[in-house]
Amino acid sequence: MLEAKLYLGHDLVCSIASETIQNSEEYISQSDDRVKQDCESKAFVRLAEKIKKRFPRLPVIITADGLYVTQRVLQICKDYGWDYIIRYKEGCAASIEQEYRALPEKENAGDGIEYQNQIPFGAFDVNLIYYKEKKSAGRQGRELVHMNGVMKMKKKTIKKRILAGLLAFALIVPANVAGAKTQTVLETNVTEASEGCTLVGVYGSYFAQAKEALAKINEIRKEACEAGNIRDPRNSGRYLQPSDYVPLKWSSDLEYIARIRAAEAGIAFRFMDSGHDRLNEKGTFSIGSNGITSSSEDLAYYYVKDMIEGVLLWYSEKQYWVKQDFSEETRHYTSMINPKYTHVGFGGFYSEAAPYPATMAGAKSDLDETMMEVPEDVMQKIEVSNDYIQETYLDGDDQIFTNGTTTVTPRVKLRRNNAIRNVWSMEDVTYTSSDPAVATVTQDGQVTGITNGTVTITAKSGDTIVAQKEITVKCNHPRKMISYTESTCTKEGKKQYYCATCHNTIEEVVAKKAHDYVYGEADSEGKSTGKCSVCGDTIHIAPPTNMKLYWRNSTSSISSYSPVFPTSNPVGSLLYCWIQASDGNPDYQDMVMESTNEEVAGKGEQ
Repeated sequence: MLEAKLYLGHDLVCSIASETIQNSEEYISQSDDRVKQDCESKAFVRLAEKIKKRFPRLPVIITADGLYVTQRVLQICKDYGWDYIIRYKEGCAASIEQEYRALPEKENAGDGIEYQNQIPFGAFDVNLIYYKEKKSAGRQGRELVHMNGVMKMKKKTIKKRILAGLLAFALIVPANVAGAKTQTVLETNVTEASEGCTLVGVYGSYFAQAKEALAKINEIRKEACEAGNIRDPRNSGRYLQPSDYVPLKWSSDLEYIARIRAAEAGIAFRFMDSGHDRLNEKGTFSIGSNGITSSSEDLAYYYVKDMIEGVLLWYSEKQYWVKQDFSEETRHYTSMINPKYTHVGFGGFYSEAAPYPATMAGAKSDLDETMMEVPEDVMQKIEVSNDYIQETYLDGDDQIFTNGTTTVTPRVKLRRNNAIRNVWSMEDVTYTSSDPAVATVTQDGQVTGITNGTVTITAKSGDTIVAQKEITVKCNHPRKMISYTESTCTKEGKKQYYCATCHNTIEEVVAKKAHDYVYGEADSEGKSTGKCSVCGDTIHIAPPTNMKLYWRNSTSSISSYSPVFPTSNPVGSLLYCWIQASDGNPDYQDMVMESTNEEVAGKGEQ
């Protein structure tokens, strides 16, 4: 379900329209073009039309994620008179990033923020804001740098549109992916794992605009042959001629290969040395279908379920091939225009398990021209080397309330060097609970809390333990505090509660308080010795005199931190504080929060 939400300010959001993404068998069977299943991008077109009809005079500013960085979305906004603020992620539209990075100078708005107006993107000009987000992890103050960006309406329209409705598009999906056994499972090119390998699953959906992608590549091939200035990939000493044009034909065998490779390559990106390296350590072209293998492979990584975006990423290399600039990648473009290839098959696979969720693979060779159906919500089997399997574990919540539930599912953690991927175990397992009086578990992996305590959920394949997980069950009934031992800077405290419903006493540990350091005079290095006024503990550091704090609420739909303190906080939510900058010792960034009313909001450990 795709839903449009209207942001009214003051944390008020309301839904004004929704559109079902139709992928039922009935819908597909009634479709004029069965190759094209429904998707979020298509649902957006219908939903936008619906909103425009219902609210024709509403000035709208669309806020959306990188999925909507497409020509179609921008054209709709132009046609309807809507403005837009779209988060740009690396890989969404390569031409935007290339144009931006090629600029010798950018406008500067201070505090690490850059922007540039009127960057060409197809038939449109967009404005880009670029900023870096720094995050500290733990006491060491380690910096993590992320690049984000926003495509924004032109400056001149901001003032007159500032009171317009902010319309956010959200894809409504289940909170948890069901276990592997409940999904449609697609086999890979082998039915049994090779020696030293294991079959695992990658959950996701295939996507295709195969006819359009094929037509686009043939258009590019024809353009190259008629331009008169495009060197022949077969012999760079000559230029392509109109007589060299050979339109590519479709091959279902190559499509089958490309689909498996798309699922594999998405996981392999930045995991293997190259996305072209298979996870089973076999050769790139070791997959065959009906005796057919590919002789060329092109890969594209991005964020949208659209094959045309992948073709355009490859096409963006044309400029470097024309200039014979081999410092940049040109092999995808030259593969597209090479007359020696006569057949092609594409596979597009979308999975959140991959660094870039959308992976497109193109397989070419010197072959049946039927295009395959496009299954969604599938578990695609792939073969991986056992050398990359770090562990098999049960995915699910660590804590649940009494009468609450969670679903555990066997997952496989792959690790190579510092790269980690989490995929799905394809083993048939049975589940048991170490104490059914505390929590029960069904054979579908659904755990239900019964009473306070901790249980171990075990998944077995036959007599072999595949994975185990400890789950704590907590009471969420009204309860009364019966004792409280305050913590100090040397000892933990304790709170005891009594639940009249469960007839249980619940204990909670209160973290140690921070030391109350009193600092002396600074030395020549700006450091001073602090002595705790309570226990006498000492520390020798440069104490902070100024901090810049960022905040986030655990229940917020926005995952990033903000310098604005959250003032509206639901009961049970947690506030997270990040010390964004400090002029003190970088290895000492402890902070103490105090609450004026512990019954309303309790203070945390840091």
